Amino acid sequence: MSERQGRSASALLREMLTRELLGGRKPRKGGLAEIEGIVADRKLARIAYTNRKDPGHKRVREAIRRFGRRLITSNFVFAETVTILRSSTRNEVAVAVGEKLLDPANVTLVRLSAEDEMTAWELMKAREDRKYSSVDCSSFVLMRRLALTKAVTLDGDFRIEGFDVLP
Repeated sequence: MSERQGRSASALLREMLTRELLGGRKPRKGGLAEIEGIVADRKLARIAYTNRKDPGHKRVREAIRRFGRRLITSNFVFAETVTILRSSTRNEVAVAVGEKLLDPANVTLVRLSAEDEMTAWELMKAREDRKYSSVDCSSFVLMRRLALTKAVTLDGDFRIEGFDVLP
């Protein structure tokens, strides 16, 4: 049995996420000033971390590698991501991704404030011409509050809202 076969799916996923998110480097020390992007949606996590057969998989992995900076996500994106993964894959995959996203050595999780939630709700109502999800609106609001300009996402709505989008 190879070394790879002898390890759990969770350990393999943890190793893969660390390699992809940090490019094999140790995480930087410091606060939000060093953070220049956001893990924006559950589709990104699902493609980047769980579905190597998806046509966007290599493009997403390469974008995360080239990004080369610490990534952040919100509690809303975290909840959406693990919920979708749990319903569409094995529970151990959802748990492994969730653990990785909650590990501050890999990703900074920022909680939305009550004010952020209300601002996101107002944004969603105001954009009648767009079919933005409430989670996307919460990401737009959080990114503006933290003065983040880059989004690592496959969702074109971030570009429409004025963010630089990778890939």
